[in-house]
Amino acid sequence: MHSTRTLSLTLLLGLSGWLAPHLATQAQSLQLISTTTPTDAQSPVDAVAAPSRLYVADFGASALRIYDTSQPTALKRLGSLTGILRPSRVAASGTKVYLSSRGIGTVSQSYLYAVDASNGAAPAIIRQATTLPPEVALMTASSTLLCAGFTSQLYVFDSDLNPLSTLTTIVNGLVLNNTYLYVLAGNTLNTYDLSVPTAPVMRSSVAVGAYTSTNGLTNLLTVSGNYLYLNGHKGVFTLSNPATPALASANSLTFNKTAGATAYQLSTTASSTVTVVDLRVPTAPAVAATAAGFTNITYSPTDAVTGQDDLVYAVQSNGGQVKTYRYTAGVLSTRGSAAASFTLYPNPAADEVALSLPAAAGAGQHVTLLNACGQLVRTQPLPAGSTRATISLAALPAGVYFVQAGGTTQKLVRQ
Repeated sequence: MHSTRTLSLTLLLGLSGWLAPHLATQAQSLQLISTTTPTDAQSPVDAVAAPSRLYVADFGASALRIYDTSQPTALKRLGSLTGILRPSRVAASGTKVYLSSRGIGTVSQSYLYAVDASNGAAPAIIRQATTLPPEVALMTASSTLLCAGFTSQLYVFDSDLNPLSTLTTIVNGLVLNNTYLYVLAGNTLNTYDLSVPTAPVMRSSVAVGAYTSTNGLTNLLTVSGNYLYLNGHKGVFTLSNPATPALASANSLTFNKTAGATAYQLSTTASSTVTVVDLRVPTAPAVAATAAGFTNITYSPTDAVTGQDDLVYAVQSNGGQVKTYRYTAGVLSTRGSAAASFTLYPNPAADEVALSLPAAAGAGQHVTLLNACGQLVRTQPLPAGSTRATISLAALPAGVYFVQAGGTTQKLVRQ
């Protein structure tokens, strides 16, 4: 038992490739549950969701709007922060929100803002930084760092927007994953180690070949769990060794943002469509559900779609209307019943549950924990030859879960 408890619990947002041939997805849906129409919106261009929060960057109104989403059928406006010069991108980590502005017209410079949003009714600017390039910044944030990339410049800040380091590089895509920063520079994917953020170290450089920015996407890199997606390139990279991404499979889909095992896209056509992409089999992304978005879009809304847990938010660029959808993921199940089942005990369980397999695990196999909506919570590797594992349930809320291993699924109750 001790050896199984020492297993590294890797948060992979998707099922491992070995399960893919055995999986089928039950009905999934995207249901519109509320529509919110602000009276002061002008041209929102980006939005990001956080637990019980939605942050919207309004370029035309020079404002950040904050919504309480704990009651998704009736979003509550908490407050706004005005005086943000032309906010074009928004990112969030915890209760801190970051905005990048765009230099345009007579304004030749752009700005970055760090905002304390712990009091949603009275958000306050922590720090404002002036950056020289006028281009819109791509941003990615963690609990300790903010990275902002312009066309040829990359800035690394601490969480309060104090400057730490600067890199001269092309930036076509940007995503931070723990202490590793992945930068798409032309046809090259560069990996930087930010363990010492004042002295970034390049760990690898991978040629990715030609790609095309699809559907107006501005940030071509997204990370979901242990995989990195290069949109427009049709590439899925494994981050098993985060210092050296390795091409794992093709990806025929594009999407704007990811949250957990779900990705989102809002099309830029005259009659836009909200699309949810299922990443639970990370090397085989699949469209899970679609819904009607908006009509008569004036500005490109490519970044104005986001989500958290089972909620999806789309923000209209002209008018600022917010549509809230509930995404119901089908519980993954196996085709046929030939696979022998495993044993879970105890069930119901409290802090942990033991799993006993009917046969020794093969190389690369995992045990996966899903919530009641079929969304992935945890994935844990099974050592080759093992027949037992212990799954930690610490910090998980009480409720119904599903455990998958060896091609079969069982219900688990967390007390």
